[in-house]
Amino acid sequence: MMFKTNEIFHKIDSNLCENLPQKFTYPFNYQPHELVKLAAEEVQFYLNNQSDFLYNFGHDAHSVGKMFGILLVKNLNGEIGYLAAFSGKINEKNQLAGFVPPVYDVLQADGIFKIGEQELNAINTEIDALENDPEFKDLILQKEHIASERNLHLEILKSIHKSAKRNRNKEREKLGTLSDSARLELIKNLENQSKKHHF
Repeated sequence: MMFKTNEIFHKIDSNLCENLPQKFTYPFNYQPHELVKLAAEEVQFYLNNQSDFLYNFGHDAHSVGKMFGILLVKNLNGEIGYLAAFSGKINEKNQLAGFVPPVYDVLQADGIFKIGEQELNAINTEIDALENDPEFKDLILQKEHIASERNLHLEILKSIHKSAKRNRNKEREKLGTLSDSARLELIKNLENQSKKHHF
């Protein structure tokens, strides 16, 4: 058998075709059918011996591996074969002769993916320009300076209010020693001071 690069359906001639799987197997924990093994070996042989394209299939420390898959199928003529596919791209292509094309071609120049990618790149370029605009950077520094001054003033104001509260508490300690009219006058003054320093 040979992997035919000009066809997507790869026919298998084998007496193993008599005993086919009856259902789709769980792909992460199963014993592959002998025809599946045969098809996988054929694809591996093709990849190791082909001259249709150059790609380093993880043979050294600087290369990245590539996932391939096969699917055992029966065509409309009742012939048994397989479809082969690969993940991602090979040499910036996602379609190679002999392999099933992607459901959607993300590399299509006028396709929605590439158009969307261009739009996102334009937005990112605009954001980058805005973030690096000298006027914007100056405004950020001004905002940080104003926030710092505000925090300092708030701390000073809190300190003044705490001190005033301590003084009012000391004045309240005198309430028991004052006459009724003096006590009422002091209470009124303390309430006014409390309202003034409340925030």
